[in-house]
This record gives sequence, structure tokens and C-alpha cells, in this order.
Amino acid sequence: QQYRDRDRMLRVITLDPQVEDIISAGVTYTERGMTIKLSPQVGESVARGIAQQLPNLVNAGYPPVVLTNPQIRSALKQITSAAIPQLAVLS
Repeated sequence: QQYRDRDRMLRVITLDPQVEDIISAGVTYTERGMTIKLSPQVGESVARGIAQQLPNLVNAGYPPVVLTNPQIRSALKQITSAAIPQLAVLS
């Protein structure tokens, strides 16, 4: 709710389903937790693509939010946290 505008609309960036599939294929969960096995180049490309879309939200006065599927939400937050620490990753 904290990310909604005054009309209670949630303005977000979404990922291409193929990008979500790439991230999903590069993430494994074990008893020790999550492991991301994506190359640094893929991670940087994902973060860069999101960062390029953020001005559309931020310049319109909305918070930087990306909406993704729950299976990759924590991985996407980890991938983007260094380059875009203010990004909220929701599912």
C-alpha cells in the first residue's frame, strides 16, 4: 500500500517473461538458501534495463517499483540492489 498513488493505483515496471525465465533458470534453492548462477553480464544487463525504465515512473512522481513473479523476487532484489538500491521488488 505504501507504493500506491492517491487513486490507490500501483504504478510499476514489469519484466519481459523471457527475462523472468532467464533469471528463474539461473536461481537454485537449497537447504542453505538461494544461489544465483547468472553471469555478471546477465545480472548487469537486467539491472541496466530496469534502470533505463525507472525515469518513466520517478519523473511522474511515483516510487521505483518492479513487479515480478514470486519465484524470482528475492533473486531480482539481490541482482539489482547494488545498482538500484532504492528499487522495491514486489510480487
